[in-house]
Amino acid sequence: MRKLWVLIFLVTLSASAQAEATARKDWVSYLFKCTGKTCTINENGGGLLWTFELAAKQALARKLKVRINGKCSSGCVVFASRVWKYACVTPNAKMGVHKGRYVQLFDPAGVQLDLGIESNVEKYMSPPQGYRVVGLGYFDVDYGKDINVWAKKHNKMPASTDVYVMTHEEALQFWRPCL
Repeated sequence: MRKLWVLIFLVTLSASAQAEATARKDWVSYLFKCTGKTCTINENGGGLLWTFELAAKQALARKLKVRINGKCSSGCVVFASRVWKYACVTPNAKMGVHKGRYVQLFDPAGVQLDLGIESNVEKYMSPPQGYRVVGLGYFDVDYGKDINVWAKKHNKMPASTDVYVMTHEEALQFWRPCL
């Protein structure tokens, strides 16, 4: 019985250490290559939503100013909607929304990898040779209530690999203009 408790303790400790390491990672820097007091997003097509949620929490804690000056789609829009009070959009901002897609990642041996583990994020973002990403069904992304209501009302949420890119005027309904 004692061995079972030790095993449970070690598994719990390992999971706790992994969660702590994931929380310590600088997701803003990883996802957007930003290190200063202002983060300028010129090109981000999205990715795993949980990483953008963590980046948003970190940006809010730092009161990071976010300037969107180019492509910002999917998870990037989730990030921007969470940090909206610190974010602005330039006329060059391309805010892209779509339905999310359930995906699985497989290694070259066909073993499914857990996309909730930090070490698999990069493999998902840029699969090494032999790795494959398989898309499954679609789901509604939580872009924030205001964006989701607007997108549904105007039929702007494609359930495909298509992305709807907001006009600058549409984006200004949700973010302030950069000065």
